[in-house]
Amino acid sequence: MDRSIEGEARQHVIPPRQLLVIGLAMVSLIAAMVYIGYETLGRNVSTGATRATAASPSRLASAPSQVNVGGEVTVRVTWQGPEAGSVFSVAMDTHSVDLDPYDLSTMATLHTNDGREAAAVRWDAPAGGHHRKGTLAFSEMALDGNPLVADDTQSIELVIYELSGVPARSFTWKLK
Repeated sequence: MDRSIEGEARQHVIPPRQLLVIGLAMVSLIAAMVYIGYETLGRNVSTGATRATAASPSRLASAPSQVNVGGEVTVRVTWQGPEAGSVFSVAMDTHSVDLDPYDLSTMATLHTNDGREAAAVRWDAPAGGHHRKGTLAFSEMALDGNPLVADDTQSIELVIYELSGVPARSFTWKLK
């Protein structure tokens, strides 16, 4: 009887090579799930699905950071609200696109809900290849000569045009 139990146990032993393949498949599956979760979180943030944190400036009703994913490039834009002026932190990440040629000062505009618009005046970002971080600044005055953000401004929208084949990436912040 001992021999039949021993023989049965031997039949269910998985060879080391198959264990390795199964282990690699499980690691790949877990990595894919983590990646999909991260991408989904980024899309939720870019649609405004998160709330502003307690550290957000008093006039900012939206989350300070927003993410847009497209054209193989992830763009994260952070604005600390009107108190910080028309200055935005921008981080771009990719694994396949050279980001150095992009000059956001010629590719971005800032709009308010009541029709005012400002042009970018500065893009300070060192070269970084596939990972680039910098500061994008706009004029405090709208193109019509009036202040860009007024007391009755309800929202502000940053639009970046033609970055890695995406016609327009929009980031909108609501003000209280």
